[in-house]
Amino acid sequence: MWQGIFSGFLWASDTVLMNTVFMNDINLAILPLIMAGIHDLISVFVITLIMAVSKNIHHVIRDIQSKGAKFIGMAALLGGPIGLSAYILAIYFLGPFLVCVITSLYPAIGSVLANLFLGERRKVYQWIALGVSIGAVILLGITYDSAIQNIWLGLVAAIMCAVAWGSEAVICSWTLGKYDLQDTSALWIRQSSSTVVSAMIVGGLILGGLSIGTVGDLILDKVNWLVVAATCGALSYMFYYKSISNIGASRAMAVNSSYSGFAILINMLFWGVVPSYQEIILGILIVGGGIVSAYDYKK
Repeated sequence: MWQGIFSGFLWASDTVLMNTVFMNDINLAILPLIMAGIHDLISVFVITLIMAVSKNIHHVIRDIQSKGAKFIGMAALLGGPIGLSAYILAIYFLGPFLVCVITSLYPAIGSVLANLFLGERRKVYQWIALGVSIGAVILLGITYDSAIQNIWLGLVAAIMCAVAWGSEAVICSWTLGKYDLQDTSALWIRQSSSTVVSAMIVGGLILGGLSIGTVGDLILDKVNWLVVAATCGALSYMFYYKSISNIGASRAMAVNSSYSGFAILINMLFWGVVPSYQEIILGILIVGGGIVSAYDYKK
């Protein structure tokens, strides 16, 4: 359980720092895939260093050759190039607080997908809780009046991210249960696959006319913040995958969604941004509904 809580705190830190990276910078906001790729590349180095120090690097060499590695790679496409890119884009449009709250729906979405594809049955109260979460998201989009770039584009990106992350967790949970993979090895495969795919797409954009100088300027101008954010993200993922391995996807997602609450605290400490009572109430409904819909208390 504690791994999931640490994961939530670190991911909230990552989110606030990523917002710092491109605050009021439209150039970075329109290139979220580049940001996601750089973020995951840095996290690969961090994870590799940790595994080398802990002398677990040999597990990666073994596990990367297993049949389960291709399924982790599939999850990487959802979590990285799709999910993380949408997340970064949503941060630009909405800011870190709203993004954390809305994407905390992903445990509920993961439960729906687990029901459909893994046969995990959900109870009536869990479906009701899912409906409450979705309704609160809609109300948040209708009533939110703070200074944001675009509420509806941000909502689309955030919901896309939640669907991708929920799918990733289900695939990873199934893979870790079916194949003899170390959770740290699975994470290394996940981050490396995501980095490679992002690099291929960015390479295609460069060949299609995207200025290499522009990409280089983005990296150099924001590299310090990116390194700190990606380190928090890497550590968050390590705790998250450990949590999935220890207590299963539904429980891990439920505890990890605490990042939306941590983000409010961290954002207040960093920028002095205090959400309104209405935002707090809707945020509690979204987070609470997501947790209840994902967590089976009788197990």
